[in-house]
Amino acid sequence: MLLIAWLLASWPVEICTDICLSDFISRQACAFVLQEASTGQETDGIFGGSASGQSPAISEYRGVGDLASAEQAAILGALQRIQPSVVRIETVGRASAGARTALAGGVGTGVVVSPDGLIVASVFHFLNRPQSILVRLASGERVSAQLVGRDYNRMLALLKVPSNRPLSVPEGVPPDDVQVGMWTIAVGWTWDDVRPHAAVGILSAKNRIWGKAIQTDAAVSPHNYGGPLIDLWGRILGVLVPFSPDGRDPLAGVEWYDSGIGFAVPWDQVLQSVERLREGEDLFAAALGIGFGEGNPILAPPIVGTVAANSAAARAGLLAGDRIVAVDRKLVERLSELWQLLAQRYAGQEVTLTIERTGKRWEATVVLDRVPVPTSVPGLTAEAPERGAGGGP
Repeated sequence: MLLIAWLLASWPVEICTDICLSDFISRQACAFVLQEASTGQETDGIFGGSASGQSPAISEYRGVGDLASAEQAAILGALQRIQPSVVRIETVGRASAGARTALAGGVGTGVVVSPDGLIVASVFHFLNRPQSILVRLASGERVSAQLVGRDYNRMLALLKVPSNRPLSVPEGVPPDDVQVGMWTIAVGWTWDDVRPHAAVGILSAKNRIWGKAIQTDAAVSPHNYGGPLIDLWGRILGVLVPFSPDGRDPLAGVEWYDSGIGFAVPWDQVLQSVERLREGEDLFAAALGIGFGEGNPILAPPIVGTVAANSAAARAGLLAGDRIVAVDRKLVERLSELWQLLAQRYAGQEVTLTIERTGKRWEATVVLDRVPVPTSVPGLTAEAPERGAGGGP
């Protein structure tokens, strides 16, 4: 790798970038060359001395010091690589608002997750249960789509489209390679139907929204919900969705439109959700049915304040004043740790809670309840579609 990087260092940046994007060399070598271009450091430093004794700094070559050109070439190459896997989603549905009836519709984005026609999108675009869903593939072909299932915990939806040829599935970034500070590109369709739009930023945080999201400062809007967040090599980091630390419904986070705070479900979590959604079931966020005091959720201990009647917690015998010590034998000392473990679970799953009451500990197996979700966007109630192509369950 070092020899290749040293050779590339003597070439113009345009040639270097083209070779990097062609995957002819390793990404590590490319990253080294681009880093050298940005710092102007001499490449002979990688060997502890110059092979010729006169190896110049990269910035001395015409164009090599123009980091903006290298970045632009990398971004364009990344978009070219991801585009075959990005689809445009159009929804149309008869909806009523008060005494008025009109056709409600919108434009969204989706990502291919299997060659046989499975596409992941965002629940956001299907809250009004549209009567028809059309998907335009990268080839330009427009096909009718069936809504297979919805994941209201991670705000994902799974569609199925017919395809005469295998669809292009994007390469994912290995979870261990996802690092804070790396470049990100948010991709999605808007009302402009010429090509997908893109916004560039950095990955600003991991394990956000109680471990369900990565965060980017790239501009994210409702139109590119369901679209991919990618790196500079066109590999997918995650799927963009509306998320908010302050709310759990499918509209939470929409108010942060283009604010510099956007979230994406990590790609490995997306694929895990798809495996369940492809069976045709809807997935819901989990609830215990307990309330806590007004203490700081980051620092406050997980002591039960209230227990809702007929809730999962009530069925398990929890009482006000109980302290939750562990979830599936993982110790929790703060409310935030409890939420981190429960937020990633789904309704219907079982968890084992370790409870402390009056100095004694005992375990309870709890079947988690579901968090209610709105059946439509407020102010607009849609007629539920029939099952089948173009409709939802």
